[in-house]
Amino acid sequence: MENGVAKNVHYGDILVKFGEILDVKKELLPMIVDELVLAKYRDSFLQNGDIVIADTAEDETVGKCSEIAGVSDEKIIAGLHTIPCRPLFNFASGYLGYYLNSDDYHRRLLPLMQGIKVTSISKSALQDTKIQYPKSLEEQEQIGTYLRWLGHLITLHQRKCRDLRKKRLYAWEQRKLGEIADVTKLAGFEFTEHVVYSDEGNVIAIRGLNIKNGQLVLDDVKYIDDSNFSKLNRSKLYINDIMFTYVGTVGEVAIIKENDRFYLAPNVSRIRIESDDSPEYISQYMRTEQFYKKIIFPLIATSSQPALSMENIRKFIICIPPNKEEQSEIAGCLSQLDHLITLHQRKLFYGKNTVYHMKFH
Repeated sequence: MENGVAKNVHYGDILVKFGEILDVKKELLPMIVDELVLAKYRDSFLQNGDIVIADTAEDETVGKCSEIAGVSDEKIIAGLHTIPCRPLFNFASGYLGYYLNSDDYHRRLLPLMQGIKVTSISKSALQDTKIQYPKSLEEQEQIGTYLRWLGHLITLHQRKCRDLRKKRLYAWEQRKLGEIADVTKLAGFEFTEHVVYSDEGNVIAIRGLNIKNGQLVLDDVKYIDDSNFSKLNRSKLYINDIMFTYVGTVGEVAIIKENDRFYLAPNVSRIRIESDDSPEYISQYMRTEQFYKKIIFPLIATSSQPALSMENIRKFIICIPPNKEEQSEIAGCLSQLDHLITLHQRKLFYGKNTVYHMKFH
């Protein structure tokens, strides 16, 4: 409908159509024709910089949002199943839209979601969340500009991966991870009674905090050079072993690139591929957002802290092209994308951050 008294931001469009920034002049928004609705929301018309959050969905996409831009004299209303919020002071255009849609922020929303068939999040729960931002508007603007450009770059490379999938000659298979890999962990006593931690050395125990965004992060490590290695054979890590965090921050994945330097510590599981499939492909597949939302998240137990059992990890369903060459192509494409993201993220300099609460209409 092209005619009406106001434009409506529909929650379904936020979930599947709109991106981090919603330019109301460029996007075709549904129209409201009822004058009574217009009168009811007269004091709540959206402005540039407002954030509209989808508070309901059929899955964990709840919390996806769009930052409003391009408003001049248009009357824009946030529709049902949305939570509009307005910053208490100015932010650079785009910063909040990208920040509130980031994986880091969204994962903090997951424990706040409620419902089984339909998932929702409340205004009160969102109000208790915190965001971080640099005080400098210029710095915020630079970050927003980089993220727009990076988003465009990611889209281009994702298309390459989709094209590879379209070109496949064989149907993909669905396999349980336990059918193609040995999945194991260490009990705490197995490790600690034979390990002596030290502040320097060469041999490193891989803990959960050493795995982030597909990489081994080695700026805070525990060395075990003086330990009883004869008792630690089961914890020794080899090239192409996949690390998977299963307690606390669940779902971080990294792959081992070298021998003789790393050992498995408790609270991190080891996945050793025993089939002819590509470990690099498996690790990249397990890092996708869709895999986390559809496979990992529904299995997480939260009685005391988020955790997964080895049994549930072995039940993970992995979609695999039977052609190993195709697996390698896809893994290479995703690895290149990771590299590009890392390079461009290093260009972002975050100054002193401030904690901030949003104001909701």
